[in-house]
Amino acid sequence: MSKKFKTYQSKLHILNIEGGGNHVLIKAKVNKNKVNMIVDTGASSTVFDLENPIFSNIDFENLETDNPSSGFNSVIEELYFGNIDSFSISWFKIKNFEAVFTSMQHINYLYKNLNLPHVAGILGCDFLIENNAVLDFENKKLIIKKPINP
Repeated sequence: MSKKFKTYQSKLHILNIEGGGNHVLIKAKVNKNKVNMIVDTGASSTVFDLENPIFSNIDFENLETDNPSSGFNSVIEELYFGNIDSFSISWFKIKNFEAVFTSMQHINYLYKNLNLPHVAGILGCDFLIENNAVLDFENKKLIIKKPINP
């Protein structure tokens, strides 16, 4: 018996970075606030910007770990855990999304200097794998395939 899937699609936005390279953005919503997220298959975890005002109502817990983290040419010193009431990409929605938070000041500073849009987080490999995501660069789409339970 073959599995049946519900498919959700959202447009990928390819940013050409001055000096070479590309970044991939996706539009999302956090508690009904429209945000930009970097899609990063090299990031092991999805993280959100601790300093973004849309997260001001979240009660953060210090995420203690013995494993150092890094990203975008910086060491991540402090990680926090929090719960986002609603996170959605297109029509795909997660309620009570358990998330990791850290400062993304260095990324948004870089983006501002390159005249790129502000980002609220990084959509990492954990999210992409857990939600059977496919990156279709030819058609510039993120496709999420969720199994339908009979």
